[in-house]
Amino acid sequence: MLIPQLEEKFPTGALATVVVPSPSWSAVVPGEAELVDYVVPRQLHRPTGKEVRVTTDKSGRTSAGILLWRSRNGRLEVLLAHQGGPFWVKKDIGHWTIPKGEVEPGEELVAVARREFAEETGHEAPNHPLIDLGQITQKSGKRVLGWAVQGDLDPSTAVSNTYDIEWPPHSGTIQTFPEIDRVEWFDLDEARRRLKAAQVPFLDRLQTSLARDHP
Repeated sequence: MLIPQLEEKFPTGALATVVVPSPSWSAVVPGEAELVDYVVPRQLHRPTGKEVRVTTDKSGRTSAGILLWRSRNGRLEVLLAHQGGPFWVKKDIGHWTIPKGEVEPGEELVAVARREFAEETGHEAPNHPLIDLGQITQKSGKRVLGWAVQGDLDPSTAVSNTYDIEWPPHSGTIQTFPEIDRVEWFDLDEARRRLKAAQVPFLDRLQTSLARDHP
């Protein structure tokens, strides 16, 4: 997927106009007051030369994801993902996410959550019972639904799908970056620091559910 370079940071709800110079380019929505929040596959393909209006207001959009959890030495740990590419390389605390992706019209939510987990980690989510973590709304207005499942994964074996952008801007050079550049296990205290603030309730709900089922 080829993505036009957006050069300004937009406040939430702002509109930007980008020109799609070829049919293979896709519009990308910057979110949460960042240059690019998330590169969304299969999004807004337009004919050559047409202008596309994009907005940081993602209300009405839905993503679904999987939170993998495990118990190590009596301590609960969760697997979080760090977004890849030049916009995220220096961002850490408060910028991690559960592996997730956008739901297209007509798609089944859990199926999307499993697909996105596989695409962003290179591993299928375990076929174990899921814990419904409900939903949260991010600052951009996007609704995120989450499910947790017990399992294990070696972070060194994780491989994400990729995207292409012109980088540096106006260089004419197209570079390929992973959507997720790494995944790591964190205990809950550290996960609360690393995770996007809006997604932290997923951790609380997981902890509550496990405490209820395993008093």
